[in-house]
Parts: sequence; structure tokens; C-alpha cells
Amino acid sequence: MKAERRARQGGTMSMHHVVLVRIATRFHPLPEKLYNELIEFIVETTQHRHRTDLALLWVTELYSQYQGFTLCFNHDYMSSFGRAPKSELFEKFDTTLCSLLQKLLDKGQHKEALFHKLLLDCL
Repeated sequence: MKAERRARQGGTMSMHHVVLVRIATRFHPLPEKLYNELIEFIVETTQHRHRTDLALLWVTELYSQYQGFTLCFNHDYMSSFGRAPKSELFEKFDTTLCSLLQKLLDKGQHKEALFHKLLLDCL
């Protein structure tokens, strides 16, 4: 997350976002500290306009996992069932979306484009 400025200077912001989303969505359970840091990183008051794509990419990837288009790696589930249960994947998607929206609401950013894009694109 600290390499954002360099990624922007080098013109690789989309790849920077993809790497962050892959880290956040491929492994389950995601450490609570990393999960909270990523949410704070997205809704940071001064930079949230530049991170709309990151938020949408994260939520879209979680939805894609829920629908079965991509896989979430969890060693216990992969060895037993082959993939995580749909209920758990939906809970992960729902929790992330609600956490992002709640954090934006708490910071008084409910009138910002990020809030509306998340709400409209995901519902």
C-alpha cells in the first residue's frame, strides 16, 4: 500500500490495485489487521477519489468468488471440499461491502462518488 505513489508515477496503478486485491481475496481467512488497513487505505479522506477503482475491484473479485468464477485458496477447504462453501464466500463479500459503506458513512463521505458507485454497482 505504501508503494502507491511510485505506482502512480510509473503508470502502473491498475497493476498495483490488482496485486492488492489478489492478496486480499485469494487467501482466507485474511488477517484482521490487513483487512482493516485495506479498508482504511481505501476510505482515507484525502485520497479516496483515487481509490474508487481499488474498492470496486475488491468487491467485484469477492462477488466473482461467490459466484464460482474464481477461487479463494484455503488449504483446509481445498483438501476437503475443493472450494470454500458458498455461504462463507457470500458472508465475506457482504461483510467487505458493508464495512466499506459503513466506514464511508462514519466519515461523512456518504455524498461522495465512491459511496454511490459501491452502492449502485454492487446491489
